[in-house]
Amino acid sequence: MDITKEYRKQQEAKRLHNRISSFIDDFKIGTMMNQSGIRKLWGASPLALFTATSCCPLKGTTFFRESSIMRPCHSKRMLHTAC
Repeated sequence: MDITKEYRKQQEAKRLHNRISSFIDDFKIGTMMNQSGIRKLWGASPLALFTATSCCPLKGTTFFRESSIMRPCHSKRMLHTAC
């Protein structure tokens, strides 16, 4: 892959992340979540989960691996489920 294209792609991802982070900071999303009763019981913080889930559509990515979509299922029982 062209190094310049890869560098531009990385820089664009950093800019997008910074814009999303500044939006979350400016509008105090974490404070609003806490006031709404959304709190951490264990594991990742609610703000981290919100940030991750809101970034995916903006970046054009999903939580699922793209290669699993193209891979054929190995059994008939798995035909209607994700492989």
